[in-house]
Amino acid sequence: MQYQGRGFKHDLESPLEDVEWKLNYLTFTPNIEYKPLPSLGIQAGASIGLKLNERLNDDDITSLFEYAKPIDIGGMLGLKYYFNENLYLNLSYFNSLVSISDIEVTDENGNTSEDNLRTLNQSLSLGVGYNFYLKK
Repeated sequence: MQYQGRGFKHDLESPLEDVEWKLNYLTFTPNIEYKPLPSLGIQAGASIGLKLNERLNDDDITSLFEYAKPIDIGGMLGLKYYFNENLYLNLSYFNSLVSISDIEVTDENGNTSEDNLRTLNQSLSLGVGYNFYLKK
């Protein structure tokens, strides 16, 4: 289980110009690990993120709507380097499999654009971990 901050800056010319969205998630990432070498682990798995909150740098827009869906479902790939039995370095990549937003882009006449706004979270993370083993 992890707490993750994600977000993006809207850079299209529109009323939302220079708006930054910040999303915070509590994520569960069950994965499997294959160790081709004693010091190297290759990981793959799913990820389910529960949105804890959502903030924008513009208070006028924040009160109008929520941008992101409450759940973010995706996949994860990673590498682990074990320095010893306990200490390791972890590099992982996450990508949403489903758009986190249902916002539709329309033209000036209200017709839905063929370029629908599909928003996927992506993240690259680097971490250090330590395994604790309980003695029997």
